[in-house]
Amino acid sequence: PVFVYYYLIGDILGMLYVNQIMYAKKMHYMIPSNLIGFFGNITLNILLIPIWGALGAVAATTLTSLIQGLVTFQLGQKSYYLKHVGKKIFILFSISFIFTAGLYYLMFSEYSIVIKIMSKSSIILCFLYFCVKFNYIPYENGFRVFRNVFRILKSQK
Repeated sequence: PVFVYYYLIGDILGMLYVNQIMYAKKMHYMIPSNLIGFFGNITLNILLIPIWGALGAVAATTLTSLIQGLVTFQLGQKSYYLKHVGKKIFILFSISFIFTAGLYYLMFSEYSIVIKIMSKSSIILCFLYFCVKFNYIPYENGFRVFRNVFRILKSQK
């Protein structure tokens, strides 16, 4: 489960801010970010693997990815500033963390499969609602998703 956050933080953040750096033609800004990732990951692996084993490696990679993503964010904003992007990404990541934490709790719980499916469906619909509310998904697309989900639910009765 922790590795999902690695992709959420590292890869998604990186896709945005690496493009800012490339557009500004300041690829030398990637050097500090990559060095932090390289040395941070090695250091945290040395510290965490003896304590937690494979989970320590995952935690080290995730934490390093977070730090590297924040450094790349700052360098991307320095090279080509995007107004209000930091707040939007923070809100999106917060929503994602809150909802995935709920899903992981259900995954490891001892509830019946019916309760798990109903709860996970509710969590996903709430996530979609918040994404539409904060304009991460255009209203028309979000409405189409809700309509299709409810059509599927009605057809199963």
